[in-house]
Amino acid sequence: MKTQSSPMISVVIPLYNKLDHIIRTVDSVLAQTFTNYELIIVDDGSTDGSPNIVEKRRGEHLNLIRQTNEGVSSARNHGVKAARGEIIAFIDADDTWEPHFLSEISNMNSTFPEADCFTTSYQFVVDNDRYHNPKIRFKKRMRCAGLLEDYFEVSARGDLPFMMSSFCIKRKFFNQLHGFPKGVVMGEDQDLFVRAALNGHIAYSPSVLSFYHLDSSN
Repeated sequence: MKTQSSPMISVVIPLYNKLDHIIRTVDSVLAQTFTNYELIIVDDGSTDGSPNIVEKRRGEHLNLIRQTNEGVSSARNHGVKAARGEIIAFIDADDTWEPHFLSEISNMNSTFPEADCFTTSYQFVVDNDRYHNPKIRFKKRMRCAGLLEDYFEVSARGDLPFMMSSFCIKRKFFNQLHGFPKGVVMGEDQDLFVRAALNGHIAYSPSVLSFYHLDSSN
C-alpha cells in the first residue's frame, strides 16, 4: 500500500564502470527542482570503484543496490522492483538532466492522466560543450506537450523522439509489460519503447530536458 512518505517518482540508474561520469549524472538528479523523488542506483558488478564514490553521496534521496554482473536490463528491472514511486524515471550513468526534467514529468502526469509513459526531447552532447539536436521528424511540429500520436511513424522518419534517459513510465504499466528483456545485448530500450507504444499512451514534451553524452568511456 502506498504511504504518505512514498515518493511520486523513482529514478533508476544502472551503473557499470562509469567512474568518470556517474557523479555528473547523480548531481544532475539531485539538482532537480521537483523533490518528491527517490534515486535508486543499481551497481551491476562494477570493477572500477564507481559504487564507492556513489556511497559517499548516500542521503535522503539516494539508495545504492549492488548485484553481480547480469547486464543493464537486469539492473534496471532490479531498480524498479525496489522502487516505491508511482512513476519510474530512467537515466543512464553517463547522461544528465536539465533541472526541470522531473517537474515537466510531474506536470504531464497531471495534464495527461490517461498516459502510461512520459517523455521529453533531448540533445546529443559531444566533449561536454557541443550540443546537437537529433533529427526528429513529426508530420506536424509539436510546440507544447501532448500525446504522441504515432511513435512508429515518427521513429521511421528520423531519430527516435525520445531516448532512455528521457523516458518515464508508470510502475504498474512497466510491470504489465514485464520490464526489460534479459539477455539482450543491444536494443533493450527500444524493445520496451515498442511494447509501450503498442499497449499504452505516451505523453511527449518537445522541451529539451535530457542530454545524451557521447563523450563517455566504457
